Amino acid sequence: MTDPPAQSGAVIAGLRMTNLEYQEKLLSLITDGHTVLTETERFANQLRLRARGRYLRQGAPGWDGVAVGTFNAWAMDCWENSWPNEWPASDFTRWRLIREILRHNPPPEPLLADLPLVVAVDESIAGCLRYGIDPGDGDPANRLVEWRRGVWKEYRDALRALLLFHPASLPERLCSFLSLNPDAAPSKTVIAGFEFAGYWEKKLFSRLADTRGALALPLPQVKAKPRAVVYADREQEVFGLLGDLILGAGEGRLQELAVVLLDRGTYAPILSQHLKDLLGAQLEGGNAAYNLLAGDVLTSQSLWRAALLPLDFCLGGESGTQLFSLLRSPYYGYFGARGRALSQWDRVWREQGIEKGLTALLGSLGGREDVLPRRGAELTEGLGDLTDDGMRAASEWSAGLRSFWKQMEFPVIANERDQIAWQRLSGLLDRFDTELGDSSMRAVEFAVWLTAAGEKAPVQPSGFEDAGIQVIGELELRGLAFKRLFVPGFLSGVIPQPARSLPFLSVRERRLVLGGTAESQFEFATHLFGQIQAAAREIVVSRPLLGEGGEPCLPSPFWPASEETMDPVIPWRHDLPVMQRARWVKDGLEGIAAAMDRKDPAGKAHAGSEPAPDPYRAERLRFPSEISVNQLELLLACAGRFFLQVILGLEALPVPTRGLDAAVRGRKIHALLAGFGRRLRGIPGGHERESEALCRLLDEMVRKDMGEQARVAHWRVELARLLGGAEGAPGLLKEWLALECSRFGEGWRWAAFEPSFDNLRLGDCPVGIKGRLDRLDLHSELGCICWDYKTGAAPGMKEVLEDFKAPQLPLYLLAVRKGLVPAIGDRRMPLAAGYIALQSVRKLNHCLVIEADERLESFLSQWESVLAEKIDAARRGQLAPLWVLQPCEERCAYECLCGELLFSGPEAASGFATPSIPVERCRG
Repeated sequence: MTDPPAQSGAVIAGLRMTNLEYQEKLLSLITDGHTVLTETERFANQLRLRARGRYLRQGAPGWDGVAVGTFNAWAMDCWENSWPNEWPASDFTRWRLIREILRHNPPPEPLLADLPLVVAVDESIAGCLRYGIDPGDGDPANRLVEWRRGVWKEYRDALRALLLFHPASLPERLCSFLSLNPDAAPSKTVIAGFEFAGYWEKKLFSRLADTRGALALPLPQVKAKPRAVVYADREQEVFGLLGDLILGAGEGRLQELAVVLLDRGTYAPILSQHLKDLLGAQLEGGNAAYNLLAGDVLTSQSLWRAALLPLDFCLGGESGTQLFSLLRSPYYGYFGARGRALSQWDRVWREQGIEKGLTALLGSLGGREDVLPRRGAELTEGLGDLTDDGMRAASEWSAGLRSFWKQMEFPVIANERDQIAWQRLSGLLDRFDTELGDSSMRAVEFAVWLTAAGEKAPVQPSGFEDAGIQVIGELELRGLAFKRLFVPGFLSGVIPQPARSLPFLSVRERRLVLGGTAESQFEFATHLFGQIQAAAREIVVSRPLLGEGGEPCLPSPFWPASEETMDPVIPWRHDLPVMQRARWVKDGLEGIAAAMDRKDPAGKAHAGSEPAPDPYRAERLRFPSEISVNQLELLLACAGRFFLQVILGLEALPVPTRGLDAAVRGRKIHALLAGFGRRLRGIPGGHERESEALCRLLDEMVRKDMGEQARVAHWRVELARLLGGAEGAPGLLKEWLALECSRFGEGWRWAAFEPSFDNLRLGDCPVGIKGRLDRLDLHSELGCICWDYKTGAAPGMKEVLEDFKAPQLPLYLLAVRKGLVPAIGDRRMPLAAGYIALQSVRKLNHCLVIEADERLESFLSQWESVLAEKIDAARRGQLAPLWVLQPCEERCAYECLCGELLFSGPEAASGFATPSIPVERCRG
């Protein structure tokens, strides 16, 4: 089967004109009584707008009807007016029929008979029907193609039995109808474009031309010399594009400017965000400053994602993250007034390490569920209808979801886009109930069916699509006319696109489908590039030199021979007035200007002025009268973090982790060891017991303590790690006890467990220090050792003895020496300190860091003096963050507050720097 000529009948061929001239020709035909059929709604709308403008200039009413429409709308109207016995089948009906066929005609392995395969088969059949390929017959081919042919035959018969047909065969049926009823064809019709129409569409156009004198007008193809610009990277390319748009906006009407995104997925998010930065949020209607890509689908809308949160929670293992997203969603009015209290739930779950399970999540709140009228029972009941993993009628799943929405006051509509999305979603569910309501399925299938339908449901806000700067796709561009056109991302692999993946089509069939071969894609790209050049008088194509990972980006084969190369720009350093309108750039410039007012480029105070104040000095600081050992360690690490966390009281949310959080595991081990030590000390002669008896005691105590937690899989694994596995794997705590028993034989005894101290003063510093030791060991001759358990990596000798970064051990010795630990009677006995490493069995050991010798007193005196000065400096307001003094590599929860830039050059060491290229971002 071969295609007929694309332009048969009365054809105006060889049109060497721009799109603007082409539209003028169409408007003249409309005025003469012709009806124009276009490929896209946007092209039809631009023609209507220009036609009304012409009517007004001629003195006619501007809102007179304009005979312009899309081919798809005309074809459906024509079929409806024919009083047919058969109708196009809806998506749900087609998918349902194919799913039933796949139950007894499964696909070849390894394909699964799920909904994505159903949709893929339906789309491949649609392609066959459009391009004149018999889906059920053909030359011998592979197993997958032969399987598709068998599916089509059953599919076709099932549709006929329901008096339905596939929508892709509508042009074929219209062609047959008009051959029998030639008078039903419209007269004076103009077919605008359609160079790459399907087989039956071309047949239909040919019949219209033969019987009613229709005109086929191909879109213009122009060979111009667009301006070609090369930028360093994609960000620079978008900066340049925005500069051209803003400058062009001052020279004419906004709707005369257009941007064609050949690569939507890459450029649309970046461009959308920068347009918001420069021009504000997108307005709708005639006041819009810019008009982003049309064609958004229902699944991309915020309301859709909020609507499916209950299903996501139930199908995602009842995740706490999903439940919190539901509770804080602005679309659920039931939770709106309680948002502040509900936010505390997430912190509870993070701190307790509870990841999933509705019962466990609500049961851990400790009374905080009282914020809800029914103390969380409404969540348990509402989500319970969606939690069952069994088979139900599809209408029952739909009813359960609707019931939950109603109870939780969904949706709270924010704008017109939400209203349209809600209408689409409601209509989709209505159709689902009508066409699939009696089908049995699981909850996951219900969600998949809804999502598949939502991906095909367009959401387009009403208003003036021609208002503001137009951001459109390459297919929408065809036939449109603008003054200036910008085409970023003009790269190889984007224009032309690679050949389409058509696994259900044979090699011969692929040759008949648009985009099925590399040659077909190149032919279409040639047409598209000609249309780009015909769409505007001024055209700018651009591309980045390097990609995201620094790899070179190859230009498109259509890239002009002559090009310009733009140097990189930095908004806060170079004269870039367009980007300097953005809020983030203005704030950065104001910060730099304020810094330069305080210091000159050399970092010195201006002559004749007061000494420049330290920008990191806090005035009228309310420093705590007592700090903990952990807070002191934080101060020594970074005074800026100490200020934010301790003085301001800003605590980061615990980060959810898979498995057990290291801090939770560490606290549990500390508690187990302290509990075991106290129990052993309470047994007469406990230290002298045999190691086997002590091991049994430890095993009994640990299992009893972790009995409830061991119901969770992660804690069962941890229990095996601590006590040993069933196959003789060593247990961490049992190996630790073996080491301790050997020390018992050497005369060491456990003297105290987690003894606390407070009001430890260092020198003359008025700030007290409080803390708690992990364990104290005594020996009748060797004295006392302060042990600190480390379930993570222990600090090195240098960090403790030289760098003053790990203050625990020296502080514990000072507390003992100054008589603040009552468990030690004689303070003059030899003292030592060290770590007990409990990371794993392989890294288990006792590491003595500070030994009991004659140098101890001198070390403690010097250490006390240094730390007293550091605390006193902070108390006086010296709270510079770490990056002011040295590079800060550590990631920090306060990065968003501390987020300054380090600059290159010799000025960086002074604490302030002149504006330069940022080379390193503060990590602390």
